[in-house]
Parts: sequence; C-alpha cells; structure tokens
Amino acid sequence: MAIEERAPISSRFPISIDGNGMTHYPIAKTDTQIGRIPNAQIESLFAAIDGLARLRKNWNTYGAEPPNAAAISNAKNVLERCIFMGIVPTKVLASAEEGVAVIFDDGEKYADIESFNTGEILAIISNRHSEPVVWTIDSDTTDSALERIREFLSI
Repeated sequence: MAIEERAPISSRFPISIDGNGMTHYPIAKTDTQIGRIPNAQIESLFAAIDGLARLRKNWNTYGAEPPNAAAISNAKNVLERCIFMGIVPTKVLASAEEGVAVIFDDGEKYADIESFNTGEILAIISNRHSEPVVWTIDSDTTDSALERIREFLSI
C-alpha cells in the first residue's frame, strides 16, 4: 500500500523554538494565534496515522480491512486542520468500520472524525448518555465540523 508522501512538518507549518530548545508550531484561528502544540506531539499523531497503513486484514480479529490510502490521506488532512485550528486530538486509531478515527476524548464527552476506506468522512459527538450525533463532512466542511467539536468539548 502506497503512503502519500508529505512535506516535513516544518515546511507545512511555521515553527518557533522556545528558550528550552523545544520546537513549537503556531496554531492560528484565522490570523490570531491562540496556542502552541509541541513538535513531538504533532509528529507522533502523524506517525500513528502512517503506522495504520501497516495493519493487515483482520487486524481486529473481526475481519476488518486496514485503512487504505484514501482513508489515511483524509485523516492526515483532518489532522492538519486540527493543528491549524489548535484542536489537539487525544489519539488516532484504526476504525473497526475500516478507516482511520481522529479521536477527541475528555472522559465525559467524546468526539471523532472518521475517514473511511470508501472516502466517506463522518463526524461524531457524544455525551455518553444519549444517542451520538453523527454527520457527513468533506474537505469543505472539515473546519466547521472541528469548530462544532471544539464547542461541544469546550476546548
């Protein structure tokens, strides 16, 4: 399975180095800086997505296919939008529904954006007490979905 090659993080996002030598990537909502995410955290999330490409069929013992190139590419695009908007996912996992889930979990509330092998992308929010809210998104509506997730999780 071919993995889309991407430019190094440093060429996609401007960086700064703090007094302790830690590299940080600015996060902006429009033109206003609202925070920073350490380089290691960003790299680890992208590496987690890349690692999912190495899963084999039946990785979950229920016959699931591993994430394909479309799911991985869409998940990386979602992650790039997260970084730009300053919304840090909790983790990235393979989806049992065959794709990649970018997960936001604060213990009480849960949200994710799942990029499926079919190319479909769903956003999900749940308070864990009632039915989850699920809606379809695409590259044009990713930012609005992430904003809805930010408001839901109060982050």
